[in-house]
Amino acid sequence: AGAFTLTPKRPPVNRNDMTNIKFNFQNKNVVVTGGASGIGFKITQSFLEAGGNVVIWDYSENALQTARNELSKFASQVTVQQVDVTNRASVAQAIAALPAPVDIVIN
Repeated sequence: AGAFTLTPKRPPVNRNDMTNIKFNFQNKNVVVTGGASGIGFKITQSFLEAGGNVVIWDYSENALQTARNELSKFASQVTVQQVDVTNRASVAQAIAALPAPVDIVIN
C-alpha cells in the first residue's frame, strides 16, 4: 500500500500575542472618515494611542462631539471636522482646513 509521512504540526498561534502588537505612528498625520463612532472610532483610538495625530471626518455633529469628549486625553492630537464625504465641496473644504499634510487616510 502507499506510504505517507506525517509532518509535525506547527505550534498553535497564541492569539493573545497578536493583540499585544505595538505600532508607532509618532509624527504621522491621519484622516479617519467615519472616525467618530463604531469601527472608525476604534481605529481613531488606535492611531492616537500609537502617537498619531488624527483628524476625524464625520457627518454627524453629535458623534463628533461625543468622540471629542471621549478622546479628551488626546486633545493635542485630535481634530474633528464635520464632513460629508459624498459631497465634493464638503471634502474640498475639509482638505483646505487640514492642520498638516496627511500621511495616512482611512476610509
